[in-house]
Amino acid sequence: MQYYGSHAVHLPVASADTGRLILAARDALKAAWKPGHSYKKAGIMLLDLCPAARVQGDLWTAPDSPRSQSLMIALDSINRDFGRDAIGYASTVRRRAWGLRSDQKSTRYPRTKFSERGSKYRLLCH
Repeated sequence: MQYYGSHAVHLPVASADTGRLILAARDALKAAWKPGHSYKKAGIMLLDLCPAARVQGDLWTAPDSPRSQSLMIALDSINRDFGRDAIGYASTVRRRAWGLRSDQKSTRYPRTKFSERGSKYRLLCH
C-alpha cells in the first residue's frame, strides 16, 4: 500500500535558524505521518526565500536574534574548517558506515607486542 503524504508549514517570520527549521520539519512530519505504512524517503522544500536583510518581524514573532545568527555563523565556520557535518544538531545526525580506525596500526600488526610500541603510544580506555 503506497502513501504519499505531504504537509506544508508556514513560518510566521522567515528564518535561517536551523533549530527553528528542524522544529518546523518535525511538525510537518508528525502531521503527514500515518502508522502502518512503510516509508522510503522524505523531502523538504523551502519556499518564499528572501535575503536576511529584508526579513521583518511582526507583533508576536521576532526575526532571528543576534545570538541565533552568531550560532549559525559559528556552526557554518566549524563545518567549513573541519568538514561537512563536523558539528550539528543531534536530531540531524546521519548514520555513517562504521569503520575501524587503523591509521596507527603497526605493519607487524597483530604480532607487535605492546611493549615494542614505545612511549609514543598510549592505551586509551573509553
